[in-house]
Order: sequence, then C-alpha cells, then structure tokens
Amino acid sequence: MPFPNFHAARQTDPDQYDKFAHSKNKLGNGIDAIFGIKNGKSEIQSIRFNKTKFTVAQAKKWLKDHDFKTTVEPASEAETFSTSTSDVAQHAKRMPMGDPRTKKKNKKLVKKLIATNKKNTIAECVNILLERKSYFEVLKLNKLPLTDDERKICFEKKAVWHYASSKHPITGKMVKEVSAIWKAKHNGKMVYVTNTHRAYNTASTLEGAINKFHKCIKSTA
Repeated sequence: MPFPNFHAARQTDPDQYDKFAHSKNKLGNGIDAIFGIKNGKSEIQSIRFNKTKFTVAQAKKWLKDHDFKTTVEPASEAETFSTSTSDVAQHAKRMPMGDPRTKKKNKKLVKKLIATNKKNTIAECVNILLERKSYFEVLKLNKLPLTDDERKICFEKKAVWHYASSKHPITGKMVKEVSAIWKAKHNGKMVYVTNTHRAYNTASTLEGAINKFHKCIKSTA
C-alpha cells in the first residue's frame, strides 16, 4: 500500500516487531526512519523519502550509497480534503489508527484539524491520531494466546504469515508459518485481530477476522 507523499523502502519484515517508532528527518533532510522495536532493541525497519525532495531514482541511489536495500515503493498522490466539520469527521472515522471506542477523541481531532485553517493530508491526520494511544495498542496490551482449536482453524483456512516458524497444529511438524490472527480481551469481550505494520482490522469472531485477513490485511504486507 503506497504512502501519500513518501517513497517507502522496506528493509525488514514488519511483523517481527512488537512496536514501531517514526523519526522524522532522522537520516537527512526529507528522509524519515521507521524503527522496529522488539525486546527493548530497535533497528531500521523502513526508510521513507519525501517525494518533494527525492525522485524514486534518487531514493534508490541514496539507499545504494548507504548500503541499504534498494527496493522502493513510489509514493501515492496525497489525498486532501476541506476543513469543514463534516469532511474532517468523515476522514477521522476511516483513519487506520483511529480509536473507535471514544467519540470525544474524534471530536477533539476535528477541532484541532479545523484550527489549522488549511487542507490536511490523510497522513498528517494519522500523525495527529498517533500522538495518543490507539485502540490497537490497547488490544496489544491485552493480548491472549489462541487455543489449539483456534490455531488449527487459522492454518486450515490459510490465515498465516510465512516470516517465522511454529509447530503445525495438525501435523505437529515445525513449519515456516504462524497464525495471522491473534486475540485480546477488551471490556470483557474477546476481540480477534489481524494486522501488518500498515493496517489492522478486528472482528468479534475468529471467522470474521480470517475473512478480513484474506480480503484486506494480507494485501498490505
């Protein structure tokens, strides 16, 4: 999934990390670094180039000169919208890291965006949302292991990632597959989650999460 206004160069698989940190201009003017963090250690997971400062060719040259992987995903066109209350509210609802639990937070976001008195890209709005703890982060804090039967269903329906190894719940053999679904308990209810570093989706049932993995989340890896 292309990013608005930024060319992206993935360096490592995002699914191996517990969380991420975005450092603006970390590697130079117009070059942001995305750090993957696991077990208290961090490394560069992806590098993003501001398309107003770098062409794709220039980004590839910079990566090669600095000994990074040179595959670059070109930026998409920035999506802009007016700062009218209705327009901003509609975009706030569909931001990937928004918190669906609290309408008050979205109302505050709307007021903040309108106060800027300018057009905002979706990416800028997402950055504002990331200033507070997201619903996704809350779920991660309450993560629970899948049961053996739940893992079996995930493997049977091919809802798996191939970046790490685990014991196959049916054959008992070690395979390079792990479940693409996990679950968490939130407000007394079980929530099933599927995600990449770019997007996530939730469902109240395992089957629902598996469907969302195949229809949407898998394509964002």
